[in-house]
Amino acid sequence: MEETFEHLDTRLSDLKDRLSTQEGESIRSQLHQLTQRLSDFYKLHPEYERLQRALETFKLRNKVAAGESLDHQLKEEEILLHYDDIFAHYPHMVGLENMSYDAVLDKINHVVSTSECEMIRARLSAKQEHIRSLDKVYRILQLKSMLVCEKYVASLIAVNSFWIRMDEMLVAAYRALNKIEAKQREETKY
Repeated sequence: MEETFEHLDTRLSDLKDRLSTQEGESIRSQLHQLTQRLSDFYKLHPEYERLQRALETFKLRNKVAAGESLDHQLKEEEILLHYDDIFAHYPHMVGLENMSYDAVLDKINHVVSTSECEMIRARLSAKQEHIRSLDKVYRILQLKSMLVCEKYVASLIAVNSFWIRMDEMLVAAYRALNKIEAKQREETKY
């Protein structure tokens, strides 16, 4: 009991020292600022708020801070609190404990080596040269089709420019014909 009072007294004197160093502000405003900073911290890190509540619920605050080990009764309370989950998962935990990892690895290797995946991989490795030659032919065909497309676009441009020239020539011929007709009308007019 006396340790608790001494601990509180040291904490209180430490708090007074910290608060007295900040001149010009009242203790209430400083406490308000500290409370605000704590609530902001809890907003950023909600897991610390849950930890704080757990420490207060199980009355572990002073024991954890002092580095003492938890007593047997608190451990039993924690186990009883999660008894249903522990009981539900107990067979799985025993199975994991008793598992022979070498046997599991051997089984996995056996399944992989006898599976269809291994046969498919063997067939693919046997046809690797053929697949590479098909890939090479595909790339060549792709390049040739790109060249054909470029030539087609060039021929479209040439045809388009031809028709533009023809249109310009027809417009020029139409204007010239209109001039000639207009001249002939003027000559016949008199």
